[in-house]
Amino acid sequence: QLQGLPAGQVGVRVAAVGINFRDVLNVLGMYPGDPGAPGSDVAGVVVSAGASSSLQPGQAVFGLSVGALGTAVACSEQTLVAMPPCLSYEAASSMPTVFITAQLAMGAVTGVQPGERVLVHAAAGGVGLAALQVLRVLGAVPVATAGSPSKRSLLRSLGVQAVVGSRDTQLVGPLACLGGVDVVLNSLTSPGMVVGSLSVLRRGGRFVEIGKRDVWAPAAAAAERPDAAYSLVAVDFMSAAGLNAAMSRLSAQLAAGVVRPLPSAVHDLSSVAAALRQMSQARHVGKVVVSSSALRPRPAQLAAASAGRVVVTGRKAGEGVWRRQCTAAYLCCTALRHNLSATPSSCASCVLRAWKRKSALNLRSTSNGLATGTKSAHLGGCVCFCRWHWHPRKARCRVACC
Repeated sequence: QLQGLPAGQVGVRVAAVGINFRDVLNVLGMYPGDPGAPGSDVAGVVVSAGASSSLQPGQAVFGLSVGALGTAVACSEQTLVAMPPCLSYEAASSMPTVFITAQLAMGAVTGVQPGERVLVHAAAGGVGLAALQVLRVLGAVPVATAGSPSKRSLLRSLGVQAVVGSRDTQLVGPLACLGGVDVVLNSLTSPGMVVGSLSVLRRGGRFVEIGKRDVWAPAAAAAERPDAAYSLVAVDFMSAAGLNAAMSRLSAQLAAGVVRPLPSAVHDLSSVAAALRQMSQARHVGKVVVSSSALRPRPAQLAAASAGRVVVTGRKAGEGVWRRQCTAAYLCCTALRHNLSATPSSCASCVLRAWKRKSALNLRSTSNGLATGTKSAHLGGCVCFCRWHWHPRKARCRVACC
């Protein structure tokens, strides 16, 4: 069915799919309206293309396509762009919806200015972490909420100075003591959260709703805060041309190092139910990704042209090939798995010890001590952020660095 496509269409062999909350609502029959087949954030390889297509067979792409939660999908070429050469499929699939949403909300919708204070709810999630990167680029001051102590600790380690809980309306007091905020990026639906968030907006502030359930009507928001601008943002309603422009901008920012992929909990395609379950529980950090084992990491990921060093690793501990003479602009480790019956922190420490022992480079490691799974190190003047995803039932730790 991927052959003989009309002009403007391409067939893609799916390598990874980023799961969104709309996919959970979709399979539960709770999505407002018709969401189409599950899956939208996709990364893969073009296998066929219609006439006069700008994308060619064999090209690695990422973007948005309804019904991508499978092994292959046909979609408009306007919603896909070429992947930067050093991006893994899993990393690429974690980015489209969350970064487009964050950039649209903070840019065209609210016009956030340098120095403005922005409240980001559920900031340890996909859109939240993407929004923090966007706000850093804009020069704004983020204020974040998160539901658990470990997530709040993670956000503080990322440089967010004001972090409060998101489980109840007690957040209003601390935010009022800060003097309020100029913009609210909301995705919370708990009782009283919208009212509480509106109450901490400064006069003439902007409130952006990106949630899918229990969304306030503009009239209700206007009755509560007539002076505030209330907007609804959803990637679902963007045109193909608008998505193409947004994806092209995102790809360019990735290639330039302006933004980075999000930490992801990766599931195999055969474990889609587990991925959706994890997404629904909202205990993860960043994104939940479903990956197909049919497509392996691209060689270009490990041979990025420029100056520096590359560490090439295998699928299991001890099988990696360590090449000090390899050069690259930055460290790119993909698909490193340690079959250790240990905690995530000790597993990541083992990785860092291996770097010291095997690479013979001047490696100075530092840990933020979090149980959330982050580790940073300095390798030849290049900062490497290491994140891991612990699978208790499989006694396995998946580590990805960027």
